[in-house]
Amino acid sequence: MIGDFPNLGKVWYNKELISKFFSIAIVCKVSQVTMDTNDKLTMYVHHLDGSIMIFKEHESGLYLYKPKINNNCVNGYSMLYTVAAQKRLFLQRELKASDAAMELHWIIVEF
Repeated sequence: MIGDFPNLGKVWYNKELISKFFSIAIVCKVSQVTMDTNDKLTMYVHHLDGSIMIFKEHESGLYLYKPKINNNCVNGYSMLYTVAAQKRLFLQRELKASDAAMELHWIIVEF
């Protein structure tokens, strides 16, 4: 789906997922991004309206933004899905077709 994200504009997203991922390249096109790795591993996204989103490095290496607490809502997630978990969503015939397509792709690339 496509939606408007505050201060970022039009973004693609999956409403089924709790977490949202943004490309730094896309964010840099609409906002100033600053980071001083000598100070702390924190990324600051400066928006035109003066607001600043602060992303702190997680032990996984991803940078997370933790929104301000709003009532009793849960805030601040980083969720990753394993290949095995995703494969459970498909039929065996779909997985075999996908594997065959990847094998053909690598044969073509190596040729």
